[in-house]
Amino acid sequence: MKKILCLSVFNFLIAVNLTAQCWEKISAGGDHSIGLKIDGSLWVWGQNYYGEIGDSSNVNSAIPVQIGYETNWNKISGGTYHSVAIKDDGTLWAWGLNSTGTLGDGTTINKNIATQIGTSNEWVQISGGGNHTLALKQNGTLWAFGGNFAGQLGDGTSTNSLIPIQIGNGANWSQISCGATYSTALKTDGTLWTWGDNTFGQLGNGNNTSISIPMQIGMSTDWSKISAGNNFTCAIKTNGTLWAWGYNSNGQLGIGSITDSNIPVQIGNSSMWSQITCGGDHSLGLKTDGTLWAWGSNSMGQIGDATNTDKNIPTQIGNATDWNFVSASDWHHSMALKTDGTLWTWGYNSNGQLGNNATSNENSPIDLLCPTTGIQESKMDQVTIYPNPSHGKFIVSNSEQIIEAITIYSVFGERIFTSLPLHCSWITIDLSFQATGIYFVEIRGLNGLITKKIILY
Repeated sequence: MKKILCLSVFNFLIAVNLTAQCWEKISAGGDHSIGLKIDGSLWVWGQNYYGEIGDSSNVNSAIPVQIGYETNWNKISGGTYHSVAIKDDGTLWAWGLNSTGTLGDGTTINKNIATQIGTSNEWVQISGGGNHTLALKQNGTLWAFGGNFAGQLGDGTSTNSLIPIQIGNGANWSQISCGATYSTALKTDGTLWTWGDNTFGQLGNGNNTSISIPMQIGMSTDWSKISAGNNFTCAIKTNGTLWAWGYNSNGQLGIGSITDSNIPVQIGNSSMWSQITCGGDHSLGLKTDGTLWAWGSNSMGQIGDATNTDKNIPTQIGNATDWNFVSASDWHHSMALKTDGTLWTWGYNSNGQLGNNATSNENSPIDLLCPTTGIQESKMDQVTIYPNPSHGKFIVSNSEQIIEAITIYSVFGERIFTSLPLHCSWITIDLSFQATGIYFVEIRGLNGLITKKIILY
C-alpha cells in the first residue's frame, strides 16, 4: 500500500566529514551501543526493536545516531534492551523496553525517546541490567527499579517496581553494576555486596541460593572495581589483582577452566589490572600499562584476537599500550576507547551494533569513525520534499547527505510509516492510499533528524 523506492545510493558520502578522535565515554548494551562525544552529545546505534536507540523510531541503525542536539549528557549505561543516562544537571533519563518498569517512569510502556525519570537532579551513577536498573544519588543512597522476580532490586521482595525505590537506609554506596537478573555494589569502605539471582553462584557467597537483599561477600575491605555480566561477576582489588566468580561455561571467569565458582577466585597472579568489564559470556580487561586483554566465548569474534576460538585465560589483544576504557556487551560485542579518543568495536554485528555501517561480524577491533556534529546537522537543512502539496506520491531528497531512514506521522502523532534502513540520497514515497490532510515526515541522516510537513490533497 505504501511503496518506497531507493533511486540513488552514494556510498562514498558515508566517509564525508568524519573524524575519529572525538569519543569520551562508551557503554555496550545488548545489541546496541551508546557513546558520548567530548562535546557532550549523545549517540546510539544498533538494535532498536524496543526504542533502545531513542531516536523516536524503532528502526535499527548501523551507524551512530545523535539523540537530539543537546550537549549536556554526562553518564550513560546500556541495559540489554534499554538505555539510561544522566545529564550534567543530575537529571535521570531512560528509554527502550519497559515491560517490567525497567525505565522507572511509572509505566510499563516502551519509550523510543529519552524520557526523564522523576524530578530529582541528584543522580550521579547508573547501571542498566537485563530488566532492571540501579542508580546512585550524590548523597550515597542506592535506588533500584524494574524487574524483581529474582530479588535483583534488593528490597526484600520479588515485586517489580515501576519507579525508583531506595534500597535500605545506607548512604555509603560508591559503585554499582547490574547483571542479567542480579546486582552488585561496593560501599565507600571497600566492602562488596551482591543480591538477586544466584543460580550459577554469581553472587559469590559460597552457595547457589538467590537472595532479595544486599549481602556482604566475605570480610575484605579492599575491593575497588566491580562488573556484573549476565551470570558471572568480575572485580578488582586495590592491589591490582583480578577476581571472578559465577557461570563459566565458556571460560569467561578466566581461571583456566570452564568450571563454575560460587566464591571469588583470583585470575592469574598479575597485580596490574586497572579496569574490568563482564559481558554476556566474555570479559575484557585493561592493565596499568595500557594493554587490552579478553577471554571467554569467542563465537562471534567478541574477544577480538582475529579468531573465533574461546579462551579461558586472559589473552592480550594486539600490542597497543594506549587503551583507556572497555565495555563488554550483555550479548556478544565489545567496545573500547584509546587515550586519543578513538573508538574501536568488534564482535557480533547483526543489528549494526558495531556502528561501521555493516552487519557482518568482526573478530578484531575496527576503528569507528565518528561524525562531526555541526557540519552534518547543517546538511539536514538541505532536505526537500516535492511536490508539496501532493496527490500522494512525492520525493524526499537530500543532495548533501545520505538519508538513512524515514518515519511518517499523522497530525495526531500516529506513526503510519517507518522505512527499512536506507542509504539513499533521494527516494520516492507513495501515500496515495492515505486520507488527505497534513502529515509529518521525519528524515534521519547520518547524524541528525529533521521533520518536514507534507500536505496530501
